[in-house]
Amino acid sequence: MPLEDYIDYHFDLATPRATFGCTFCEKEFAKAAEAREHERIHTGEKPYQCGHCDQRFTQSGNMRRHERGHTGEKRFGCRFCTRRFTQRNNAIKHEVAMRCRKQPYPCGICKRTFSQRINRDRHERAHRNPLFECGHCKKQFTKQNQLRRHEKIHN
Repeated sequence: MPLEDYIDYHFDLATPRATFGCTFCEKEFAKAAEAREHERIHTGEKPYQCGHCDQRFTQSGNMRRHERGHTGEKRFGCRFCTRRFTQRNNAIKHEVAMRCRKQPYPCGICKRTFSQRINRDRHERAHRNPLFECGHCKKQFTKQNQLRRHEKIHN
């Protein structure tokens, strides 16, 4: 937050019931900083620049959300499974779709989810005990048909 906005914000806290109007439209705000931020919609001013590219923003929150796309930071997690998201709305959409509620048992190794614990347990055992090994490259498989399909790449 620019120093000017920071000072305005704290000054605004000390002056209750003051309203600040947009000079371009009829909207009013409780804080001068909010009015100034809103006016950027009209002026096109974009004081916040992404630290990873040249894109600029009218609001610092939008810039931070954009920067998470560069860094891969996933701050928002699903309440029902281990999936994480860069944006809160995507986590909410995921939960609403109930993708994870239908399959609440994630594999501890590859994160694939299962609707029944017994199926997840069988799947995890397959990770630990592969049964079929390729004679050419030593890659291991849990099912013979997977090995046969793989061996075709060596022929």
